[in-house]
Amino acid sequence: RLAETVAVYEGLLAIQPQPLADTYYQLGMAYLTLGRLDEADAVLRTGLDHYPFQRELYLALADTAQAAGDPLAADGWYARLLQQRPDDAYAWGRRGELAMQHGRVQEAVAHLEQATAFAPAAVEYWLSLASAAASDADTARAVVAYERAMALRPDDAGVHLAAAHFFAHTGQTIQARAAYERVLMNVFQILNYLR
Repeated sequence: RLAETVAVYEGLLAIQPQPLADTYYQLGMAYLTLGRLDEADAVLRTGLDHYPFQRELYLALADTAQAAGDPLAADGWYARLLQQRPDDAYAWGRRGELAMQHGRVQEAVAHLEQATAFAPAAVEYWLSLASAAASDADTARAVVAYERAMALRPDDAGVHLAAAHFFAHTGQTIQARAAYERVLMNVFQILNYLR
């Protein structure tokens, strides 16, 4: 029912003397979902002009730029958000992912290290950092990141399997064996639970 959502928020923009930040955000996201990217960009930018400290507007503009196939613009929106909120782990993580997608591995590592510093319990940032470090041939940093991810999710077979593949690929047979054994132990626990 996105068409109805658009109509409601367009109506609110027309009648509110000072539209709320959420009005701009919701309308922008509805346009984005419908693929009306120019309209999404325009309304979100207008919202940001009125509410320059609204985090969600920066993130929505980054999503819009990504949908338009402009990763540099998306990165720019994350960078602008980080000027206001330097401790925003999500923005650092997204910058790291964008850098990795475009082969800027060292930049990705730097951004993902910031993400892990500001959200040390977020496993996804540690796994992304491990992958970026491995791509940069920084085995020591990748090991630390995988170990941290495994410690945070001791029962997550996927985390241990990713680490096991890395350890095996880099000739660290003892660590690889331990990680594979943990995967098998998790699988056996699941099978026993299902019986």
